[in-house]
Amino acid sequence: MANDCLVTKLKGVVNNNNLEKLGILTITAPASENIQNVVALGATENNTITVKVSGATFSDGTTSKTVGQWDSLALSAHEGTATIDIDSKYNIAGLQLLFSSISVDRLNCAFGLTSFATLYDGADYSTVTGNLSNLLLSKPNFGYLVLKGTNVSGNLNELSEYQNIEILYLSNNGLILGDIASLASCTKLTQLMISSYTIDGKLEDLGAGQFTIGRRNGEVELLINFAYNITLNDIVPYRTLYMIFSESGVTITESDKTTVLATYNGSTWTYNS
Repeated sequence: MANDCLVTKLKGVVNNNNLEKLGILTITAPASENIQNVVALGATENNTITVKVSGATFSDGTTSKTVGQWDSLALSAHEGTATIDIDSKYNIAGLQLLFSSISVDRLNCAFGLTSFATLYDGADYSTVTGNLSNLLLSKPNFGYLVLKGTNVSGNLNELSEYQNIEILYLSNNGLILGDIASLASCTKLTQLMISSYTIDGKLEDLGAGQFTIGRRNGEVELLINFAYNITLNDIVPYRTLYMIFSESGVTITESDKTTVLATYNGSTWTYNS
């Protein structure tokens, strides 16, 4: 006997508000006695995004906003948890979060995403969770990625194919592991912040790797004041440095860009004591 398919249409009610909604990105914000800037976002070109809030109002007393290129949305004071629904997440180009919770896994279909930032406010950063590989699942064209104070997990080598990244901040992210040499292919980097025990490696490998690939100009501001396992000449710098590229090689300097610490000529590193 052939298998039969039985389709039923039953009236029902879903009482679980935590379930994902098709095309909608949901963000939650904890109770607050003050107005809070919770989210800033922008839509892809020629598109708009509708943002609705429940459990609170926006600071102007409304509960719905239409966002075009860019807007920063603040919530009024509210006693319980507020929920923000962004429709449609497929049209999100940029997103910044503060005082709010999200699993970055839910951004896996945000195909237009070019910038994403979680801005650490000193509160409980474990509320931003998920996996780096899921955030990158939609192959976003990242130019700006800031993960400051999150419980997002993953490996740095997952970012190696995102060669358009210009600004990358990984600060207070104890679940992101890896060697900074994995970023050698990201030859458009202009700022790199690392503040972590779990990311390691040699600045020489990053610089030589980018030069070998073909980088011959530009500079990277290395904000590694609290990068506890990143070294230069086998010493942890604990300060801001610059990595400067030219046709002749790579130069690593102090933050003044004139005091040279190390140079690479295409084959060998030399160091100034």
